[in-house]
Amino acid sequence: MNKLLVLGLLIFSTSSLLAGPEKMLGTWKSNKGATVAHLKIHTALTKTQIEKISTVLGKMVIVIDAETFTLKQDDWKFTTKYKILSETKNTITFEAENPQTRKMEKGVFEFDASGKGFWSSDDKIEGFKERFDKVITQ
Repeated sequence: MNKLLVLGLLIFSTSSLLAGPEKMLGTWKSNKGATVAHLKIHTALTKTQIEKISTVLGKMVIVIDAETFTLKQDDWKFTTKYKILSETKNTITFEAENPQTRKMEKGVFEFDASGKGFWSSDDKIEGFKERFDKVITQ
């Protein structure tokens, strides 16, 4: 009986660890419209600043598999391994290499209730969050 209990707990804990990454797996694309709407309400950025930032929004694609993130925009591409640090009902906190600094940094994806999109914040601008939507392939 004890062996069955241990096996059950092992299966449960393993599936719980995989649940976070499962939610993340796939291809995600920046949603310019949703991000700009958020910036207008939740940041102190001026209209001109938002217009400037919006020129790069809607282009980033993030491909996430069980081990790596691949970031793509235009002809630029960066791949890094990641590690899940924690998970709540709607957030996943991870650690991955920053493509600019090449240092490991913590990041958070805040998923909506549907699981079809997440927000990613940037601490450099108070209130900044970029929306990414899951790319569904037919």
